Amino acid sequence: MRDIEHTFIDRAGRCVLTKSAARELTERLWADYQAFAGRDLTEHTVVYLFVDGIAERLHLGQPREAVLAAWGITLQGYQVLLGLAQGTKEDTVSCREFLRDLKSRGMPEPLLVATDGAPGLIRAVEEVFPRSLRQRCLAHKSAISKRRCRRRCGARSKRGRSAPTRLQAPNLLTRSFPPLKMTRSVDLQ
Repeated sequence: MRDIEHTFIDRAGRCVLTKSAARELTERLWADYQAFAGRDLTEHTVVYLFVDGIAERLHLGQPREAVLAAWGITLQGYQVLLGLAQGTKEDTVSCREFLRDLKSRGMPEPLLVATDGAPGLIRAVEEVFPRSLRQRCLAHKSAISKRRCRRRCGARSKRGRSAPTRLQAPNLLTRSFPPLKMTRSVDLQ
């Protein structure tokens, strides 16, 4: 209730809601969340499922906490938020319980599940949806690759950005970086 009171303050720092209005609003929000968290998911034919742990500040003045989020893309192409649950840094137990809850509410096994590289989340997906294909989230993979490149390349990567023209930038970069070598081949068939 303190979070609600703190949200509705005037310029003088006083809560503009009465105690009973703040309590009623808190109860209504909690009831709405409970209805969302317990709703039937059979109406959604989820083809692609995305699961991730995000850090959110759930209470004012407190550190961020892990929240497991699942959203899907349906057969009709619609995006749907399927579930939110407080988790503990994408560990196997929390993720397994979260995914089993989605399944128990009628969500069919998706064709593909995309996750980041968290081992606990990957293990839970493989246990709960064994027939689904699993893919590493490309947004996470891209962000990690960019960070690694910045760390490894440092000042060398700045040369391309400081080139006098766009046409000269590739020349500066190719002199700065050795050619890439494939470390392993992947058979896509």
